Amino acid sequence: MKQLSMILLILSISLSFAQAQYKAGSGLLLFNVGWTMASPEDIEADLNGNTFSLSYEKTDFSSQWSGGFVIAYSNTSADSLNAGGDKIDRLNKVSYEVIPVAFFGKIYFGSETFRGYAGAGFGIQFSNINYFTENGQVTAFESGLLISGMAGANFYLSESILLNANYSINYLGNSYYQNSLAHNINLGIGFQLD
Repeated sequence: MKQLSMILLILSISLSFAQAQYKAGSGLLLFNVGWTMASPEDIEADLNGNTFSLSYEKTDFSSQWSGGFVIAYSNTSADSLNAGGDKIDRLNKVSYEVIPVAFFGKIYFGSETFRGYAGAGFGIQFSNINYFTENGQVTAFESGLLISGMAGANFYLSESILLNANYSINYLGNSYYQNSLAHNINLGIGFQLD
């Protein structure tokens, strides 16, 4: 009985992978979580933290191009040590929260079950910065330009469910992130919609 159950399980998984495929002209809804690293101006240490994103995209019927939008949340922080391990006297801790909203385009390549992509996007981001010093806390809110490049892959588990892996590099253009970059590495689950 155990052997029969195991054979049926393997057969059903094999059939689901055989039916797993990308559908041209479909929409993709993706939920991602991951790690982020930002290098803000005037901060000696890189800030590490978490990022969460929700995106929707629609592909064309040639199945090579897609366009969509993304909204995300990133939270990074660092203590009073710089990258060399030296103490920063003027600062005890710094933290950033960023909410980017962007439009993007992608070009796809690969098979029906595994599709890699590269893309770019632009939008706006809203930032909240907190400096914790010996004398108190300084908080500032700003918004600015967001320019993004991305690369990743979708692995289709079925006709409606896929796994997503994504790397993006973002230019965050306001006075706190001037000429700085944020790197995001994400993993997530997606749904293919008709």
